[in-house]
Amino acid sequence: MQVPAEISFHNLESSAWAEEEIRARIADLERLYDRLVTCRVHVDQR
Repeated sequence: MQVPAEISFHNLESSAWAEEEIRARIADLERLYDRLVTCRVHVDQR
């Protein structure tokens, strides 16, 4: 990716496990689509 991924948590605390899982899934996307520029992930608990 040209721009680092942005991961944000709303209404809950972030956890290392969740961030690692999200980054692993982003890596999967990069393998499928090599022209990925950036990725923003918002995790929210209602």
